Amino acid sequence: MPERSSLEGATPEITSDDVLAAVIEQAFDYRGDVTIALRDGRQQVGYLFNRRRDVAAPFVQLFPASGGEPVTVPYADIQGIAFTGRDTAAGNSYAAWLKRKQAGTGDLISSSEPPSPNA
Repeated sequence: MPERSSLEGATPEITSDDVLAAVIEQAFDYRGDVTIALRDGRQQVGYLFNRRRDVAAPFVQLFPASGGEPVTVPYADIQGIAFTGRDTAAGNSYAAWLKRKQAGTGDLISSSEPPSPNA
C-alpha cells in the first residue's frame, strides 16, 4: 500500500463552496493543528475535531492551540485553511513501520506486531 503524503505546510486555494467542504474534510482527517483564516482578518489556530455540513448554518469546531474552550466557526466565515501544525501521523503507516522493522530500528514500544494496514 503506498504511503500517503502529508498535508503538513499546505495552504489549499479555496475557490468554491465545494472546495471549502473538501478542504474541511481533509482538515478533519489531519492529525495536526490547522490555521483558519477568517473573512474579517482574524485567525483561529487549533485542532479541528468536528464539522457539520448538513445543518442550516454549517460550521467547524476546533480545540484552540492556546488551550481553553472549543471554538465554533461557521463555514461562511472561513476564507482559507492552512495545515500549519506538525502532522503527528506522518510516517506512522504500515509501510513506514515495515521499513523501520527491516532496517532493524523497530518500534520503541517493543511491539513485534505491526500496526494495522487499515488504520
